[in-house]
Amino acid sequence: MLRRKLVAACIQAPARPEFGWKADSDPGEARYGCFLPDLTGLARCPSTATFRAHYIRTQARQCKKSRAGKSAAAMFNQPPPRTADLALNPPLKLIEPGAWLCQFPRMPNDVVLPAGYATDALPGLSRSERNFFGHTGLDRGDLLRKDAAWIAARLAQPETRLVAVWRSRNLMILGQAPDAPPHAVVSTVAQTPGLVEASEETVFLGIDTGGTAWFALDLSSEDAPLAHPDLESHLSDDSAEFMELREAGHLLDHVTGSILAYARGMLTWHRRHRFCGICGSPAVSAEGGHVRRCTGERCGTGHFPRTDPAVIMLVTDGDRALLGRSGRFGPHMYSTLAGFVEPGETLEAAVAREVFEEAGINVKNVRYHSSQPWPFPTSLMLGFFAEATSTEITINEEEMEDVRWFEKSFLVNRKNEAERINLPRKVSIARKLIDAWLEA
Repeated sequence: MLRRKLVAACIQAPARPEFGWKADSDPGEARYGCFLPDLTGLARCPSTATFRAHYIRTQARQCKKSRAGKSAAAMFNQPPPRTADLALNPPLKLIEPGAWLCQFPRMPNDVVLPAGYATDALPGLSRSERNFFGHTGLDRGDLLRKDAAWIAARLAQPETRLVAVWRSRNLMILGQAPDAPPHAVVSTVAQTPGLVEASEETVFLGIDTGGTAWFALDLSSEDAPLAHPDLESHLSDDSAEFMELREAGHLLDHVTGSILAYARGMLTWHRRHRFCGICGSPAVSAEGGHVRRCTGERCGTGHFPRTDPAVIMLVTDGDRALLGRSGRFGPHMYSTLAGFVEPGETLEAAVAREVFEEAGINVKNVRYHSSQPWPFPTSLMLGFFAEATSTEITINEEEMEDVRWFEKSFLVNRKNEAERINLPRKVSIARKLIDAWLEA
């Protein structure tokens, strides 16, 4: 009976669709999406995604004021501070190490950090967020992106950031020196106003803590995107090109790589899901690019961005680790085993199945480590450790070229060994799993 009353309260509770909250409602009233009584008081304040930057920084104090009698509507409708007081990032053409200052809501005391920082040293980040491609520093603004008028207004703001993608490739400028890393190109609406009109799809990525909105633009309909007048006028460097993120991503800093991966993954999904998978009618973008809505009169189904879960695991037997080699790997490279999760299968069962399919090894004690977005094209890698209960390898030659047990001492000193092997790049979760085991 209590459950029914709670659900009924949530369904019947009035709400403002633009924010997802009712400013002057009773503090104990249930909001939509909340199926438990508000025992903490946190639901009395609107999401920080609806606030400007200066409100986000003082959210705790403002919430206390609202509980003392000041309405949330009055809080939100205060005159915004001057633009200079918001400390907005200056318009940039390039993101390069040390040049882009970004604040993160999870950091205490409004810590300001340059791009290229070492995420392992940051407090408050999970192991998954420390993985490469795992931390954009953007608030995705789920409630805001549902407001078409708000999205249109942000696309008209001069300081809004634009991340161009062309046929799943990201725009970068190669370093001048042979060993110099590439720089990601991020323009503003003021710099490249014609790119928004030229884009095939536009996706809202989120808001940085300076209050600036970020969008991804798909320029795939352009045969020669670098010849677009806006890009030609702002890219005087001949070394600019749309590059495959898989090849260049490891040379970027953590935050930049994460934003480019996010943009690439979203736009790749749009390109691959132009039609409704139920009735075949054309589907159109909605909610800032985070939904594709079927246009069929009898259907109208909403389709959401697809992520394909894949398990990746390091199997150990005491001081030995099981590594394999696929025919598509680079020379002498060995990595952890991996595979996609099948319908109706738990993650742990997928780990056991994939290891047995590829190497004929049985495992136990499957333990989760961390996850990593992997937009090649649309995967989420879920990292695990597992212990072997059998040791005799039977290679599935259709999937693997070689599978071996490697001693920990060999992997630690592999550069000095007679037989040279390469491990995955340090940006990959495969390498994170290997290094974590070696350092344990």
